[in-house]
Amino acid sequence: MDTPSTARAPHQGTDRIRAKARPCLPEAPLIPTSWPWVAGVFLGVPLVLVILRPEVVPDAWPDRLRHYLTTVIATVGIGGPLYAAYVFLMPRILPRIAAPAWRFLLHAGVIVGAVIGGKIAISPLLHYLCRPFPARNPVQESLIATITASLVIMATTSFTRLERRTREIERREEEAREAALRAELAALQARTNPHFLFNSLNSVASLIATDPTSAEETLERLAGLFRYALDGSRRGAVPLGEELRFVEDYLDVEAIRFGDRLRWSIDVAPELSRVRVPPLLLQPLVENAVRHGVGQRKEGGRVVVKGHAEGDRVVLSVCDDGPGTSPHRGTGTSLDDLAARLDVAYDGAAEVRRLIEEDGHRVCLDLPREMAREAGR
Repeated sequence: MDTPSTARAPHQGTDRIRAKARPCLPEAPLIPTSWPWVAGVFLGVPLVLVILRPEVVPDAWPDRLRHYLTTVIATVGIGGPLYAAYVFLMPRILPRIAAPAWRFLLHAGVIVGAVIGGKIAISPLLHYLCRPFPARNPVQESLIATITASLVIMATTSFTRLERRTREIERREEEAREAALRAELAALQARTNPHFLFNSLNSVASLIATDPTSAEETLERLAGLFRYALDGSRRGAVPLGEELRFVEDYLDVEAIRFGDRLRWSIDVAPELSRVRVPPLLLQPLVENAVRHGVGQRKEGGRVVVKGHAEGDRVVLSVCDDGPGTSPHRGTGTSLDDLAARLDVAYDGAAEVRRLIEEDGHRVCLDLPREMAREAGR
């Protein structure tokens, strides 16, 4: 019976990423600057006040219209300077003031100045328009309108600024996570390349004394393998078809050393050739199969690479007919590294299964068709 074991590796190092210091930029406008929105507030709030306070003026519509225009003038006369100050002046001054107390005094001064200045500027016009209604207090009406408009603006502004700041924080956190995961994926991939290169050079060294011609031929093949390994590290992902051709060349190199002791085959569905996968995905598994399933046995062995689609997932496997329970299988470090690479590349959606069977050893990769991220991107 198969004895499955799943290899996974948790993400590490994400929390160690530190965001670079950003230059201090001028603050964005403290209130919305869209003219249709501003016009709606300055014209809409007085209209609401006229509707909600019908007792202030007689029922005649001309008087109500004049009352509405008076309230609009009061709102614009006091709220206009306040709006202009917070759009054009405050964003330039506030970044230079760090102390909260001075910031509070600045806000208070701007508000008091706008109210007093607006009152002085519009008082003659308000008194002229309000002459038919001696019971009305134009200053009171203007303050009510301005305060109401200010509350509407402040509430809307607070919501929009909070939403914008939340989106910015989420964006920066996502960028930091992506950078950390890309760096982790590149580091894990870099650990695979030297291991493969050193083992291949050892294979060539073993041939130099006994078969110089084969050693030279093997070196030429290795040059192509090295180019693929280096190019794949820079690209971060390769089509599965290229990875399979690389595995074929690698097995050809190993066949020069092992001769008839190494028998191999590749059976992968052609429609999977364009699926993008991490580079050197299958090579560590094939190398282990050759080393432990073939190299440890005088009679040699067989290595089989298979692949097929299951819905929106790709299932790849590397099998050998060597002793699955052999102690020479090692500690599984290369398998753990591969599991960690896949965990990052597929955002935890990939699975690595090691199966020890009666007739050999098999490692299965269960992958989504789409990678979540690629090293170097």
